[in-house]
Amino acid sequence: MQVTIKEKLLVPEEIIPAHESEVEKERFHECDKCEEKIAHGSHSADEFTFELVQGFRYPGSGDGQTEEMELCTICANELVTLLKANGYRIIKSKWNY
Repeated sequence: MQVTIKEKLLVPEEIIPAHESEVEKERFHECDKCEEKIAHGSHSADEFTFELVQGFRYPGSGDGQTEEMELCTICANELVTLLKANGYRIIKSKWNY
């Protein structure tokens, strides 16, 4: 899940009289299982998002619901191991560009 931490900032009166605004202090993603921050290095490609979309789509309209979870690398690997142990087929592919 994406988490955004904001803080109130009081603008000095000589700039804007009696003005208070909220600024974003930090934005990060949190693992939906262990609730740790998901570390994203500058060149990291590690990510896991599970999304179940159910509903109906018609030309010009639709109705449904989405359930999703975002996991850190450790929890994602544990889940893949658990799914394989319970008979789920995990399709593995490699990529390079």
